[in-house]
Amino acid sequence: MDEIAASQHGTAQAPQAPPDWADAQVSLAAASGLSLLLVSGHQPPALVVSNNNSICQAFQSSSAHVQLCDPYCGQAYERARDAGAVAHYRCHAGLHCFAMPVELVKGEKLAVIGGRTFLTSADYRALAERFRVGDLQDLLTSDLFRNVIFAGRRDLDDLARRIAEAVEDYQFAHPRLEVAQDERGMAQETSQPAVPASSVPEPRPEVHAEQHLYLPPDSEFREVCGAAVQALAEKHGLASVALLLRDKTMLSTIYASGRFKQSAIHIEIGTKDSRMLLTARAGSSLPLHESAEGL
Repeated sequence: MDEIAASQHGTAQAPQAPPDWADAQVSLAAASGLSLLLVSGHQPPALVVSNNNSICQAFQSSSAHVQLCDPYCGQAYERARDAGAVAHYRCHAGLHCFAMPVELVKGEKLAVIGGRTFLTSADYRALAERFRVGDLQDLLTSDLFRNVIFAGRRDLDDLARRIAEAVEDYQFAHPRLEVAQDERGMAQETSQPAVPASSVPEPRPEVHAEQHLYLPPDSEFREVCGAAVQALAEKHGLASVALLLRDKTMLSTIYASGRFKQSAIHIEIGTKDSRMLLTARAGSSLPLHESAEGL
């Protein structure tokens, strides 16, 4: 967040980003190679900034030049809310962006700025010339070109689609989050909506999320998974099969057959590992290699 630009627009303290969204946004930015910002109003500031273009950082850190961004990323939140959909724009620096409305928490209207990328080398050369001999010479530093982003229009469209999918996933994983109003009328996030005690249902037996509607609730989870994997192995003639479920940053074996019964399977995946997002979106797989320590 840019303190100079934020103070210039009178923002004392930005609202908090919804819990766990920052990790999802980092993964989206890493997978696409584009910039992503979650905003709740004028930008700067932003609630979450991921893979920011260093040129944008330079502009918005300069009290003398930040106003150049105001009609573009500065008004991106209003642009997205007014459009009610993805709205593309090209800024004063020749960078292409889009803004789209998102509702991660029920009742909280947010927006995402994506892109901040050059689509043509001509736009980049024109801006570089302004830095070299034109009106932007005072911004020329060693950090200015540290993270300059180039992409195609299709990359922007793909990122907007992935954001929409990520928002749906987030809403599914956080169904009880909503915005409540405190006594002062300030919006606050809560995970427990107010419900009269008489309407609170009796607790139900715990069911694994993976069971959902496809597994009978009175069946042992491991036995049902084992039966399903066995059927899959028989259908495809597989002698050795292992089923692993994610537990925080580890993949733990829940069923194994054949030589995998005796194998030590140690797979650790970071919460911000972009390979998992790319693999899931593409519907593909990650290759594993066997070593003396296991897979």
